[in-house]
Amino acid sequence: MKRTHFPHTLSLLLIILMIVSGCNNNQQQQQDQRITVNADNVKNHIIDIKLAREYTKSFRDERSRLDSLTQRKYLSTEFDLANAESLNRDVFALLLEQKDKEGNPAAGIRMYNGRKYNETLKRYEVTLVLVPYDKNGNDIINKLTAQTTAIRLPGVSSAQAQGDGGNAIDNAPRCPEVCDNGNSGLNGPTGP
Repeated sequence: MKRTHFPHTLSLLLIILMIVSGCNNNQQQQQDQRITVNADNVKNHIIDIKLAREYTKSFRDERSRLDSLTQRKYLSTEFDLANAESLNRDVFALLLEQKDKEGNPAAGIRMYNGRKYNETLKRYEVTLVLVPYDKNGNDIINKLTAQTTAIRLPGVSSAQAQGDGGNAIDNAPRCPEVCDNGNSGLNGPTGP
């Protein structure tokens, strides 16, 4: 009686095909998530990392100097300025997918400075409040809450733009509490 390995070989071949197909689908999904960039629109905003390090160091140094001048440590208790705030890409995608009243997509994101009281730390903090803006530079104020129809974004169930009420973005993790590993030099000395 001769044993044939054909069924096992066929099963193995099907498994390999499914794995390869899954890898191709994953690569396609990653390519679909690419954000297009118009280089002409960003070239005036790009600065050398050395200059960026100088800017952030100057900010940290001056904040410390100003805080030491006041007896109450005003900047630490009433106007706490973070070194940085971070938001994931889905937040930016959600804002950029908003449409103005005529149905045109957002032209960019405006970052307002705000001040809020942190109940946990019992102090006021300066925070970034983000909203999209239109091609004329006007803020787009829409509802960003989850709905059953609308924009499909990775990590966000869905969102529906509406004209009444509206939302903005806040509550970004703050540095020095949540920072990079220190190698960029933007929050202090760079690594060796």
